[in-house]
Amino acid sequence: MSGVQSVERAFTILQCLAGGPAGVSEVAERVELPKSTVSRLLSTLQELGAVEQSGSGTTYRIGDAMIDIAAGALPGRNIIHVARPHL
Repeated sequence: MSGVQSVERAFTILQCLAGGPAGVSEVAERVELPKSTVSRLLSTLQELGAVEQSGSGTTYRIGDAMIDIAAGALPGRNIIHVARPHL
């Protein structure tokens, strides 16, 4: 990739969490980044509402801000086209 590294890494983490909740170590392993980097990025994403910590504080999941962004994009899209890859 030739973009901004921190943006690419944050997006990769969001894609990872789209598969379900995960802890820092699990995310770091999946995205092949140091735990310290993943922890910093998750903290920033949490401040922005893009991810949320579980009640126990051990895992992260996609946050309401990301759901709002996705929902805002749907009205202009054909729902069948959007859903087909997931069926």
